[in-house]
Amino acid sequence: MLLVRYREHFRGRVLELGCGAGRLTGYLYDLAEEVHGVDVSSAMVAHCRVAFPRATFDVGDVRDLSGFASGSFDAVLAPFNLIDVLADSERRQVLEEMERLLVHSGLLVFSSHNLAFTLRIVGPTHVRWRDPLRAAADIVRMPRRWRNHRRLRPYERTEREWAVLNDTAHDFSALHYYVAWEFEQHRLAGAGLTLLECLDLDARRLVPGEDAPRCPELHYVARSACRNGQCEDERVRSVRSPTATAATTTVRSDGERVRFEQRGRGGGSERLRLPSTSGRSREPRRWPAPTERCR
Repeated sequence: MLLVRYREHFRGRVLELGCGAGRLTGYLYDLAEEVHGVDVSSAMVAHCRVAFPRATFDVGDVRDLSGFASGSFDAVLAPFNLIDVLADSERRQVLEEMERLLVHSGLLVFSSHNLAFTLRIVGPTHVRWRDPLRAAADIVRMPRRWRNHRRLRPYERTEREWAVLNDTAHDFSALHYYVAWEFEQHRLAGAGLTLLECLDLDARRLVPGEDAPRCPELHYVARSACRNGQCEDERVRSVRSPTATAATTTVRSDGERVRFEQRGRGGGSERLRLPSTSGRSREPRRWPAPTERCR
């Protein structure tokens, strides 16, 4: 859905991070003027060079994009939860680097694991009894899953708005980053990006207060903004002056009213009320101002 909706943004210079064997590259290859792909696997890069000869592919790490000049691309894509393999501090740096690579009003498209889904993550001893074949596979793999989980569990970390968890991927042999989408919106603002929309796997746009707890991952579309002092009004919850206080009220489709206050620089922003889809109000939360990079 996002690839079709924003296809005009993919007609220029496009960078795909974590291109793999070219599952997404083929679509971009037929559409974009220039396609650049980066992947950590030399075998994947070699395959893409043969499959897509007009594109450019390099072996590289998403944590080091210094080889690309600022403003080099009209669109940057990081699909398949690519940046969720990074630690929190590395993730913030990569978001800032991806913004640096974009032209003004360039597009960033990426996906990330949904924090609201974490209560539905099963453990290494889970068996899918309703399907005999899957149940048998779960039982056979259980010892390996348990060893992997026990090895990685000490590295898990849970914060209020994000978590690093050992989930079911690759028989519990990996750690993945999960984040609340509204917090991710705020973090994108800190990196100079304006969130245009966040979609669940049914291509439904989320609105403030929704968590999509049944959706394991979400898709984000953001736009580069406010470069060289331009378009300051495009920032998400921008700080209008060092001492100003602005208040806005959003009325949801169900009639609930959500009020935000944006304090002066350094004072952060405060959500006074944020009702959830279940009708219960969350605790008020206080986030740092976008200019503080969410330290």
